[in-house]
Amino acid sequence: MKGSDITVVIPAHNAGRFICETLDGIAAQTVRPAGVIVVNNASTDDTGERLEDWKSRNDLDLRVIETGFGDLANARNIGFCSVATELIAMLDADDIYMPDFLERAVGAFNEVGDLCLFFGNKLLFNENGAVDEPVLEATPLLALAREDMGENTYIVGAGLFEALLNGNFISPSGAVLRRSVAYKARLFTPRLPTGEDRDFFCRLALQGPAAYTLAPVVRYRIHAASIMNSSGMLKLRKNNYRSLVALLMDFDSLDLNDRQRQAIEEALQKLAHAILYHASKKGLAAYRREKLWLRRVHGHSAPAVRSFLRAAYRSVMKSS
Repeated sequence: MKGSDITVVIPAHNAGRFICETLDGIAAQTVRPAGVIVVNNASTDDTGERLEDWKSRNDLDLRVIETGFGDLANARNIGFCSVATELIAMLDADDIYMPDFLERAVGAFNEVGDLCLFFGNKLLFNENGAVDEPVLEATPLLALAREDMGENTYIVGAGLFEALLNGNFISPSGAVLRRSVAYKARLFTPRLPTGEDRDFFCRLALQGPAAYTLAPVVRYRIHAASIMNSSGMLKLRKNNYRSLVALLMDFDSLDLNDRQRQAIEEALQKLAHAILYHASKKGLAAYRREKLWLRRVHGHSAPAVRSFLRAAYRSVMKSS
């Protein structure tokens, strides 16, 4: 593998303020990619004009795809389906790669011949500079068994799928994967306006080996649009719940073992509790509405599913 085996895919929606800085970070890589695909996703600002201006001033191959569908999962899928290289590097339009990210990724794929996914740490920042320490150290990832590859890079042992069920810690900005494996994982689910990344990475974790580095590989921008309020958090939890139900229903096609299925059910119960607890703080009507929503998501559920829903209800009532 080399840089020419990688294409960077960027979904961009009203990213005019940031997109040129994001592209500058790709052009400055110690190992440059074959090219960049930006899916200009129903932008109404000057994103398109800024992309054309940047393209005229730089020698990095940049392809812009215009779409009128304002859906992040759809934009990622359009970008992925337009890639011809073996590897795809993901990046959001407001984030910035560290200069050696793609070099680290190429090294990992060369060392592990059947590697499916490589990802790294991120540094949060805003207009005033860095605002936090790297984030992977505070996630369940470090509790998983791992094989040391040197240079603060590791092959993940068993349990990545189960760990991701309770919250995604793989940043789409700062992940490189095999194009063929992305298709096996069924790409991103358009029905999920949020939480599509956790759904995708859960499915991807079932496809084969993954590796990561604790070194920061991307600067993740914090701004008003990226800060989630209470209603946004509830929406995210409900979308995550939908994705976990879909995983449970795909038990056979995903070839999940009993331990993985049990992990999904446990994660669903935790999310059900969080959704109901959030609703209970808004009153009985809100609680009943979300309880009915949970039942509808499952439809005619198996007794085991109804059982953990009842457990979630009881847990919320005790908490309240």
